[in-house]
Amino acid sequence: NQSDIPADKTKVSSAEAVSSEEQAAQAPVAKYFIYPVNGEIIKDYNDTELQYSLTYNDMRLHTGIDIKADAGVSVKAAGDGVVLSAEQDPLWGYTVKINHGNGITGIYAGLSEAIAVKKGDTVKAGTNLGPLGTVTCECVDAPHLHLEFLENNRPVAPQSLLTDQ
Repeated sequence: NQSDIPADKTKVSSAEAVSSEEQAAQAPVAKYFIYPVNGEIIKDYNDTELQYSLTYNDMRLHTGIDIKADAGVSVKAAGDGVVLSAEQDPLWGYTVKINHGNGITGIYAGLSEAIAVKKGDTVKAGTNLGPLGTVTCECVDAPHLHLEFLENNRPVAPQSLLTDQ
């Protein structure tokens, strides 16, 4: 039960509410979603059962998937859309958020500071977002991309949208 977790431990996701202004931004509707990097999923999505965090040495929810990949590998947009933000997040490192249309927002956390897109850019599935860096709040884990999707501001399992690698 999440209420049993100390208040300072409840921050488990970069899934901040996306404003209605951001939702209203005209975005091409993604027809399909691809994996942004090739690699093994080292931590699954789970919004109901706590998972162990090596970095924090505690249990917490994980509303994304972690895909293991080498630092510096190119991270691709999973689908068509418009970049809502491309900035450094104190917990998640360099992060890109994309409006993929139909209420879907993609959150790509753990890029390096050399982000290749900026707010307002239109992207296609496979567009380079920048090289993989580190996820600050998951820094003890192997290098990986932390990928989340929101549907109407609610986390959804990324594998429910992604096509096979």
